[in-house]
Amino acid sequence: MTTVPLMGLTVGLQKYITTTYKKIAKVLSEIGTDVTHHAPDIIGVAEIENDAVLTDLINTPYLKKYNYGIVHYESPDARGVDVALLYKQGVFKPSSSKSAPSIPDQRRR
Repeated sequence: MTTVPLMGLTVGLQKYITTTYKKIAKVLSEIGTDVTHHAPDIIGVAEIENDAVLTDLINTPYLKKYNYGIVHYESPDARGVDVALLYKQGVFKPSSSKSAPSIPDQRRR
């Protein structure tokens, strides 16, 4: 089994992740293009593992050309998933951001 030295992943797993990122990035870049004819200026994302995933995502060929920035905070979620905001840095500039406390899901009790 061959591993990728930087990430310690098998080559097969690395290819799978890269392919998945490209598919997601393609879909994100096409949201609303039937109306606006350009990629979205702001994208809200959920169920994100960490900021490295977001960085990898915005550096795919489908999104890199739009120069997206990231607003992300680590979540206290027990599953380790977060929410984040991607934004075109040439169009939108966050004036501030802060983490909001999570609200317990009452349905799970």
